[in-house]
Amino acid sequence: MFRKKKLSMDELRNDEVVLVAEDGTEYTNRMIDDLEQKFAAGDFGEGEWGPIQLGPGSPGGPSKREWRRIMSAPPGRPRLAPEPTDVVTFKMPRSLVDYVKQAAKACGKSKSQFIREAVLEKAQAILDNQ
Repeated sequence: MFRKKKLSMDELRNDEVVLVAEDGTEYTNRMIDDLEQKFAAGDFGEGEWGPIQLGPGSPGGPSKREWRRIMSAPPGRPRLAPEPTDVVTFKMPRSLVDYVKQAAKACGKSKSQFIREAVLEKAQAILDNQ
């Protein structure tokens, strides 16, 4: 991310030691110290991703009540469906599993997602023809 600029021994004692970012921006020790003080005080500014959300107890962070409201989304993966789900386990020949994996990869889907969609298509085709 950063590369150190080659400096002589006299320059190393100086406050103008420079680090160069990938984009070519040069930073002196004084600039880095100023940034460190701002960050330690909780002032992260607004970058391209928006403001950084601080946790409860941090300087400038939300209260515990506000934090609970912000973090109210349950942890883990997003739900597959708005209703409860069941686990279905069954065996298939290894060659069929490899075939399904290849097809899922060609579609840009996971094996599970591919199988769910295939089962749904087959069930709808059968039930729609009754």
